[in-house]
Amino acid sequence: MQIFVAELFAENLQTISTRAAGLQYDCSVEPIHQIRVAVRRLRAHLDSFSPILQKQSMDDSKNELKWLDSVLAPVRNCDVMLELLASQRTSARFAKSGVADLKIRLIQELIAQREQQAVALLEQLRCWQDRSITSEQVAVLEQPSVRRSIFTLSSQGQADAIAQCLESELSKMMTLARKSLRHPSPRRLHRVRIQAKQVHYSHEAVKSLINFADEPTIKLAGQLHRLLGGLQDLTMLETWLKTHQLASRSDRAIRKNWFKRLERQRGRIISQYQCLMKAVLDVT
Repeated sequence: MQIFVAELFAENLQTISTRAAGLQYDCSVEPIHQIRVAVRRLRAHLDSFSPILQKQSMDDSKNELKWLDSVLAPVRNCDVMLELLASQRTSARFAKSGVADLKIRLIQELIAQREQQAVALLEQLRCWQDRSITSEQVAVLEQPSVRRSIFTLSSQGQADAIAQCLESELSKMMTLARKSLRHPSPRRLHRVRIQAKQVHYSHEAVKSLINFADEPTIKLAGQLHRLLGGLQDLTMLETWLKTHQLASRSDRAIRKNWFKRLERQRGRIISQYQCLMKAVLDVT
């Protein structure tokens, strides 16, 4: 069990350590994305498998990972919005009304914002790496403490304890999904997305060790993670666009057209979500 728990964190810790050290030379899209995914995987494992871990030894690590996630977020969000903004189209009547110029200006502004955020991120990471707490938190995750009650179980009992952790998180996801089905508010869908991501990451970590009976619902977690992640990205871009004071009437008209398209995209995602959940609930 101790080996399993150590391996649960090892790969992601290595990714964070290696990629964070290299950001001063390469702060492009992929390294940022890989670090943030590794951080989120670790956070998911700490939450999902908390019943088998010593709570006190993990709390500080959770807080540290939450902070690291928060400082990576502004740069990663800029990357996501740049990709989305570049893909936005407008209706034919706007084709010759300056849409290309507006898009270029906004993309340039986002690039400049990303550069500022990257500078701030590198400074925060330098301070983080200099703090003694970093080595302490890493040591805790490299040699995590398993609850004594788990050690007393047989090999099968320990495997069952791991499976029960995953079943519990899956049950939480389905409860949240059912509540959001009739009233899919942004807040409820966001909670479903976070829980689905946790289930997806945790299952990936243990699927080679245990046979999980409810594979269709596990597959659903991955689908919800991707689908609702796209919904969150659209909302983030719309919020960013709303903060801009556009001087010309044509620019405001183009933005309004984008808002309508973003709303239709969100509507399609919510419809897909409802169809997906209804199909699963009809089966179960």
